[in-house]
Amino acid sequence: MKVLETISRKDLIEIYLRREERDKQKAIPPGRDRLDWDNPNEIDGWLQLYCYKHGVIGGFKEWALVELTKNDVLDCAIVNHIPDLEGCPQRLGTILSECRPRAMAWQPGSPKAWYEPLSSGGEFELCWAVILRCATPGEKNCGAKWYVEDGSGRFLCYARRLFCRGEDGKALGYLGYKPDLESDWLSKNLDSGHFIKNHAVYQEPCLLA
Repeated sequence: MKVLETISRKDLIEIYLRREERDKQKAIPPGRDRLDWDNPNEIDGWLQLYCYKHGVIGGFKEWALVELTKNDVLDCAIVNHIPDLEGCPQRLGTILSECRPRAMAWQPGSPKAWYEPLSSGGEFELCWAVILRCATPGEKNCGAKWYVEDGSGRFLCYARRLFCRGEDGKALGYLGYKPDLESDWLSKNLDSGHFIKNHAVYQEPCLLA
């Protein structure tokens, strides 16, 4: 994993909101210009009110745009409720080893601009960068180093191409670091507040590279 640049929490959330607007035609609701960007709970409440992803996205103070190698991608865990993959492991490399037919058959539920390029040989563009965090101890026990908070479908699609065709490639993601000690969500979730309890470990963006 290679760090390309670092950005603020506000910048990351703006990127996320613009992507939701572009890809899902979800107009950005009012009020974000009045948010206290130093208050993770206020940010969380606003995101949750308008049915956006919350918790992780507001819980880390800083984010790094990172470039991931093929092995990095295969070491990422994804959500465990993707249709047709229920019951499979979460680490991408393990999914493609143990659930390959199901993983190869998977398609997104609605048309996605990234699907054909990432399936057929296109480069992983910046506009498709996923949102990442470091793995929790439980996820590490399953062999994962990182967890895909937003973009599981994109990474599954890209990983199966690299894995099955033996290709090398570079993917892009935003990795959260510097857990905010004021985050109520982080203090209660992800292995019972792992990132808050061990916040000193997560002060640099490339912890596991």
